[in-house]
Amino acid sequence: MGAKMEDFEKKVTKRRIRKRKFTCHLCDRSFTEKWALNNHMKLHTGEKPFKCTWPTCHYSFLTASAMKDHFRTHTGEKPFKCDECNFASTTQSHLTRHKRVHTGEKPYRCPWCDYRRGELLLLHFWQNLQHRFLNVLMDLAGSALEKMTFLCHS
Repeated sequence: MGAKMEDFEKKVTKRRIRKRKFTCHLCDRSFTEKWALNNHMKLHTGEKPFKCTWPTCHYSFLTASAMKDHFRTHTGEKPFKCDECNFASTTQSHLTRHKRVHTGEKPYRCPWCDYRRGELLLLHFWQNLQHRFLNVLMDLAGSALEKMTFLCHS
């Protein structure tokens, strides 16, 4: 029985290795499925083939699922419900973010201090001029800043 399992695992591994990769020629990101590469290419071309059909709305989207999420803002449908309170949302991602209120999870951490938060840190960076300055320096200087820090502290 063990030898048969090993043979099966070898076949599965070979199939995965042989599986053709589809690579974006613009950014080298690769995909295992052709449709995924086609969707990705729309990011580069700016194509947004899914148009909102609500009267007077002119929004367009890259994917059908994004358009469906948007359409719920018109209809008021909120199918994603919190099982701990009466919160309801138009998208799964908004519900996931809301649930952190109950769990206390704070997945976002400031790289320059001990501050943590359940949502993005944009407000924290905006309120802390020192952090904004460091962020700009890091973006502009990159490794040059590391060299400068090394020279100053050595």
